[in-house]
Amino acid sequence: MILFRLLFILTMLWQMSLSQESTIKDIFSQKVFREDFNEENKYFSTESSNDNFFGIVDGDYFLNRSTNSQYSIMCNWKNDLEDFELRSSIKISPDEHNKVQSVGIILKYNPDTQEGLIFEINSKKKYRLRYINQGKNKYLTSGKDGWIKSTNLNRNDIKNDIIIKAKNNKYEFFINNNLELKTNLTNRANKGLISGNFGIYLSAFTKAKIAYIYISALKSYSGINKLLNLNKEEIQKIITENVDLKNKIKTNTHQKTTELNNIVNFLKDQLKEINNLNDSLTKENNQYSSYKHIIDGNENFLYTLTKDLKEQIEKNHILKTQQTILKDSIESLINNQELFKLEYLKILDSLIDKEQKSDTIK
Repeated sequence: MILFRLLFILTMLWQMSLSQESTIKDIFSQKVFREDFNEENKYFSTESSNDNFFGIVDGDYFLNRSTNSQYSIMCNWKNDLEDFELRSSIKISPDEHNKVQSVGIILKYNPDTQEGLIFEINSKKKYRLRYINQGKNKYLTSGKDGWIKSTNLNRNDIKNDIIIKAKNNKYEFFINNNLELKTNLTNRANKGLISGNFGIYLSAFTKAKIAYIYISALKSYSGINKLLNLNKEEIQKIITENVDLKNKIKTNTHQKTTELNNIVNFLKDQLKEINNLNDSLTKENNQYSSYKHIIDGNENFLYTLTKDLKEQIEKNHILKTQQTILKDSIESLINNQELFKLEYLKILDSLIDKEQKSDTIK
């Protein structure tokens, strides 16, 4: 009987030890996301208000929620990972006014369906896993409100290294390199969690620090965050192509610069000619500046001047025509007088000639 009990106890201990062995043996070799919080980042928000202070302080992401409500900070990183390994380091400040503080890692959150997972640790050395859906909680760990005590957790601003692995809807949670929890969600109602956003959860009146968040994928992963794994020859080829491209860009830039300089010089010459022409026109306009006061205020002046000039030109043309006609008449008259004189002289000459012949006969 004693032997049977001993065998039973050993069997239970062996099964318990097996249950705490990692079943996800895959190596997540692609480091697809890395945030060390050494400087202002583009993934997690910074805020300073009466309710919140989120910011980078001494290489940590410092979080201070100072109001009586929970809060979530979503990571601004587009994700399609279904299988992954997440690593982080979290410190929770000592409790103030006996208020329990908790910090959680949000996994696979879908904003359209408002569902996801949260793995939390608190300042009382407890952890829990919960499924959220439309603002409602379903605790996936036993204990009051899902909280489970763990001797592996540290308190009072001492770091806790967290590792979360997910593969084929199976999850494993490590605290300070110790496997605390593993679960298979394949047959649960929340098995629809395929991929989603990562984030940070804060309970009310919580003060904490996060040193880093790293996310890795399997070597076979080929999604939107896939890394380029190149060999030395491929890397050298890319470097050579980049050098050639830089030289080509430099040559083209020099040619373009020369062409632009030529165009600029041409435009300068054109501008100089235009300025000279403008100077000439200005001088020409200055000659008629004395007539400006005649035109100013007299809108019909140019019209009247043009009309008068037209009439004067027409009159001059008529006078010239009349003058030509008169001149022709005078010349005709003179010619007629000359002809008359010529005929008169011919007659006179004939009479004189007859008179002389008469005297000779006598």
